[in-house]
Amino acid sequence: MSTPSLQDRLADDLQDHFKGKPLQEHGPLWNQLWERQNTSWDRGGPSLALHEALNYYPELFDGTYPDLGLLSDFVSHEPDQHASSATGAATVPRKKALVPACGRGYDAVLLAKVFGYDVFGLEISSSALDAARKYLNGVDTVLNAHQAQQQQQPSDDNPAMRFWVENQSPSPGHVRWVSGDFFSDDWLVDAGTEQFDLIFDYTFFCAIPPSSRPKWAARMQQLLAHPNGRLVITYGEKKHSAHQNPGNNIDQAQRDWSINAHAGTSTGPGLAMIVRFKPSVTHESGQSYQGSFGRDWVSVWGHLLDNGLLKPDTTSEDPNLQVKKND
Repeated sequence: MSTPSLQDRLADDLQDHFKGKPLQEHGPLWNQLWERQNTSWDRGGPSLALHEALNYYPELFDGTYPDLGLLSDFVSHEPDQHASSATGAATVPRKKALVPACGRGYDAVLLAKVFGYDVFGLEISSSALDAARKYLNGVDTVLNAHQAQQQQQPSDDNPAMRFWVENQSPSPGHVRWVSGDFFSDDWLVDAGTEQFDLIFDYTFFCAIPPSSRPKWAARMQQLLAHPNGRLVITYGEKKHSAHQNPGNNIDQAQRDWSINAHAGTSTGPGLAMIVRFKPSVTHESGQSYQGSFGRDWVSVWGHLLDNGLLKPDTTSEDPNLQVKKND
C-alpha cells in the first residue's frame, strides 16, 4: 500500500475539520485553520487561470458575446446558452469585482493591480484578512520601489513579486478588505455597493456543503451586476470522489449542484454558463486529475436572457453542467 502524500493528508485533515458541521458553524472553523496556519489550499500567489481568462479572452468580459473563433480549441462552449450582452461600447465607471473567501488576497490584488478593477476582498476569517492586508502592503511596497527607482527590469531578490512588476496596470484599481459572511447583507453596507461586475470564486463553491449550494447560486445571482456581470469559477476536478465536506472536488459537486434555471431561486431568469475551459497554465497542485485537489478548470457565467430560460439536465454525467432550453 502506498503512503499518502502530504497533500493527501492535508486534504483529509480539511475534510475531518468540517465533517458533520452545518454551514452556519463554518466561520469560526475557517478562522481556526488560519490561526493555526493550516492553509493547505493556499497557492502562494494569484490564480494563473484567472489571469489567463482575463488576459487572453477579454471578449468574455467586455459586454459582448464571445467570438468563438477567437478562443482556443481547448475551450468548450455551451451552444444553446445565451447570456446577456450589451451592444455597442460606452464609457463606464471603473468596474467592481468581488472575491468571496479571498484568503490571503492574491486574486483580489490581481484584479486591482493588473486588470484595473476596484475590488472587494470578502473574508469571514479575521486572521485571513490580517494576512491579506500584509500581502497587499508587500505588493505595494515592491511596486512603489520599482516606480521610484525607474527600474527597467524587476529585481530578482523576490521572484514571487516579479509578477506584479511585470504585469502591473497603468491604471490600477483599489482593494478594499471586507469582513463578513457571504450569505449575510451586513457586509454590503460596509462595502457600499450591492452588485459587482465580476465575481471570482476560487474553490469557494467547493467549500460549501452540497445541501447549501442552491443558497450559493441564489446569492451569486443576486450579487452579479445586470446585465453583463460575469461570474468566474475556478475549481479542481477529479474523476472520482466521495467527499461531502469542504474540499469537495467539482466532479462530485456537479452531480449535486443545484444551480438551476432560476439560480436557486423561485423567480428570476438565473445564470448561464458561457464557457468552460481547462487553463493552459495553472498552479502545480491543479495540473493533475490524480492530485489531492484535482485538475483545475475555469467556467464563466452570466445572467440568462429573459426569453431564454434554461433548465439543467441532471441526468448527464458529462463534466460540463449540461443545460438545455425549456421546451
